[in-house]
Amino acid sequence: MSTAQVIINNAAYAIGVLGQADSALTAADSAIGLSILQRMLDSWSNDGLLIFSTTQETISLTAGDGTYTTANLSTATRPVKILSGFIRYSSVDYPLQFPTRGEWNAIAYKSSQGIPEFCLYEPAMTGTFEFYPVPSAAMTAYFDVQRALTGAALALGDSLSLPTGYEDAIVENLALKMAFGGFGVQPSPLLVQSARKGLKLLKTLNYEPNVISSSVGRRYDITGDV
Repeated sequence: MSTAQVIINNAAYAIGVLGQADSALTAADSAIGLSILQRMLDSWSNDGLLIFSTTQETISLTAGDGTYTTANLSTATRPVKILSGFIRYSSVDYPLQFPTRGEWNAIAYKSSQGIPEFCLYEPAMTGTFEFYPVPSAAMTAYFDVQRALTGAALALGDSLSLPTGYEDAIVENLALKMAFGGFGVQPSPLLVQSARKGLKLLKTLNYEPNVISSSVGRRYDITGDV
């Protein structure tokens, strides 16, 4: 587990900005490297094949209230992506479906109460969840979500806790971005090839094929209430 500063220094060594006699970048160059690292990891977080884990988070639903935001999640920040969800009520789990905006708009009366079967998620800066039917009692919504690889406020002294293989791929790809993004050096073809190979390997390891499964639980056509 290396700090952001160590990762940036290693990337600088990879492109020859630092030599064997050098111990670290200057404060100004470290700040540039940190900015590039943050942007790179932020970009990687939008690629589902580079996110190595899924977390399960909850929203406590109250009777008569069908609208919530990502601030209501057990981790109260906006996730990268909502993968799936279900409602737990009286120790029974009811799968949620995620309609399109068009399908949601086809519901004529959205104030019906019951156990939610549908959830419209709007991934704005603060994501919004709308449930239909509106919860008729206190219950809990569970969501499997993907979150960013690191927090937004990554500092030079922060450690990056990542699975095997990630640090090497981060160092090499950061080196390329530093070379082209402010340090004005030409990376070696070997580094370019190795960085691409590292990214491809991570995506291969994280890939999960889609599995077709039968429907479980009660279902009906969302447009049937028109």
